[in-house]
Amino acid sequence: MNVNVEFTAGELKDVLVVPTAAIVRQQKETGVFVAGGEGGKPAFVPIKTGMTVDDKTEVRSGLKGNEQVFISFPPGLRPKSQNPSGGIPGLQPGGGTRLR
Repeated sequence: MNVNVEFTAGELKDVLVVPTAAIVRQQKETGVFVAGGEGGKPAFVPIKTGMTVDDKTEVRSGLKGNEQVFISFPPGLRPKSQNPSGGIPGLQPGGGTRLR
């Protein structure tokens, strides 16, 4: 005997969401890259996030709702990392965690 059950803990109405894959860390801030930066390049916009459900994350502030958010970048438009060490935060030497 099988049963399908769905639990609903609450419902958010009229919230702005972005694909979770679009959210990045840049200079110790959480944000997304949007179209329309200088010279037609993607521009980093800091955001405050809320709940994440499946593959969508709530944006509490930072976006108006009419922006085009990048999940991947066209050839030649990928921004360079703002991490001065070039490594992954927390995994580079001196950052606390090291892979062996």
